[in-house]
Amino acid sequence: MVARLPGELEKTPMASRVPVLIVGEAIAMRSTVSRLFASNPHWEVCGEVTTGKEAVAKISELSPQVVVFDGSRGGVEDVLAFVHEIRQFVPTIKFVLVAPN
Repeated sequence: MVARLPGELEKTPMASRVPVLIVGEAIAMRSTVSRLFASNPHWEVCGEVTTGKEAVAKISELSPQVVVFDGSRGGVEDVLAFVHEIRQFVPTIKFVLVAPN
């Protein structure tokens, strides 16, 4: 583990940080994931939304490289449809699925 000086996170250039969009209905999930990514100097939480439809609309505006989303809602077909829809216009985007159990 690398020791960090106080305020070192603020010194990381925003251009070198990976933008992350967080998608989830539960505010506790979004808040926890947001804090986790925000605490790392290599990540930048560029937005939070509650639904897949909102995510699709925000992706063109925010240009995230990674989408973190709550996989506890819906089934596998819903997850695959969400990923497929976004990959149609941003084929290089990465996805992280989180679930409570």
